[in-house]
Amino acid sequence: MWNIFLRASYCSMRCFLILALLLFCLSGYSQNDAKVFRCIFPIVATFPGGEKALQHFIYNNFIQPDAVPDSSFCKKGKVRFTIDKNGFVGKFEILDSLGYNCDEEIIRILKITKWKPGSFEGKKVYDTRTLPYTILFEKSEPVNSNTSPQSAPACPPQMPLAKYVL
Repeated sequence: MWNIFLRASYCSMRCFLILALLLFCLSGYSQNDAKVFRCIFPIVATFPGGEKALQHFIYNNFIQPDAVPDSSFCKKGKVRFTIDKNGFVGKFEILDSLGYNCDEEIIRILKITKWKPGSFEGKKVYDTRTLPYTILFEKSEPVNSNTSPQSAPACPPQMPLAKYVL
């Protein structure tokens, strides 16, 4: 008897979970009476081509600021920004500063990007993103140097967004 009750309880729990998942997606009718499904989960803003395309875009457009010292270093920074309903970037906030005017250069690059805006219930919405970045600067050696080349500082395993030989 208890075995039948436990099976019924398990089956009702499965049905409840499936019903709860289905409630997250709502169905409605459009003006031409075709059935449409809207999901109530928000869709975040994305860069066309994804994160790798964004990394390559920053890597290709980064211009070395004049304030960078003539030595090898690897630094990490973080910037928060907002993507509006049209996909344009604004409202920047530097969370971890690199210094040497590198943060301003990252902001300059982000201002020229166009994103696919986020949406919620079928409507375009503002979205806030946080972008961590790593920049590796390597000191160049003279051509006729008899000294052994210096090793560059170790960077984290992620691809640096910009790499420059000074």
